[in-house]
Amino acid sequence: MQRIGLIFILFLSYFAPQAMAQDERFYRQIFTGELAKNPNDLKKNYKWEVKTPQYQLDLDSDGLPEGIQLQKRDGEDWIVFSGKKGEGFYSAKLQARGRESSLFRINLVTLNPDVKVLVLSFYEGFTHYMQFNGSARMYLISFEHNDLGTMQFSEGPSFWIEREKVDEQYFKRAYSIEILDLNKDKSKEIIVGFNTIKRVLTYAGNGRFISPL
Repeated sequence: MQRIGLIFILFLSYFAPQAMAQDERFYRQIFTGELAKNPNDLKKNYKWEVKTPQYQLDLDSDGLPEGIQLQKRDGEDWIVFSGKKGEGFYSAKLQARGRESSLFRINLVTLNPDVKVLVLSFYEGFTHYMQFNGSARMYLISFEHNDLGTMQFSEGPSFWIEREKVDEQYFKRAYSIEILDLNKDKSKEIIVGFNTIKRVLTYAGNGRFISPL
């Protein structure tokens, strides 16, 4: 019994200072506002980065293209936007779930005269333990009145799942992305089809998308 008590005391003496230090850092982050920051805005020191060339696209219809670059940072996937003079003004992280993740399609669509959306089709990667599994997800970057300072980033639905079972049967969901004004209110909806399922995304303002019942 005395031996068990001694082990318990040693356990507390080793882990208690670490736990108090963690609590101290946590509360310091609360009072300094660090926890309220957007994770996409936090600066990290990456060991390696790989970048694509800058693709040019006139997002705000002013006749001068913005730059769009895809980056891998220690295995993280990022999309980075730069202005006319090459200065970066917005970036967003895309969440990978396996190997060989990549952004494979970007569509710039106009929902109404005041709102544009970049529809990102992102392959989340694959895992291959007992069987092969891969998936793709949509992300949405919206902005209003051709003001790139209003850019908002939203996670959309998963729309493509592929898998291969042990008996070498392969399954891949067919998918489609359509932009239509379904309710005739002069503002278009984004319709994501995967397999036999259709999901409608309606812009609700301030970067928010909702799925009406």
